[in-house]
Amino acid sequence: MGKVIDFKVAKKKIESKKKKCKFKTFKNNKIHNYKALIILFIVILSITSLFFLFVPMNTPKKNHYIESKYSMDIFKIRAFNLFFS
Repeated sequence: MGKVIDFKVAKKKIESKKKKCKFKTFKNNKIHNYKALIILFIVILSITSLFFLFVPMNTPKKNHYIESKYSMDIFKIRAFNLFFS
């Protein structure tokens, strides 16, 4: 009689361990899915940034480029003066 009770208890323990293992693997799969999503997001961001670096949306005119370059030079001089004054 005692052996039968021990067998039932052992069977319940084994079943509970199986359930725990299944839950752990499910949690790990969720974590892997999140990792894959993060990696995919980073790849998409890098591709779009490269696209915007090498393909300008509208090409600037020559005069505008010269003016912006000149204004940047003035900005650099002012920053230099502020830093060393």
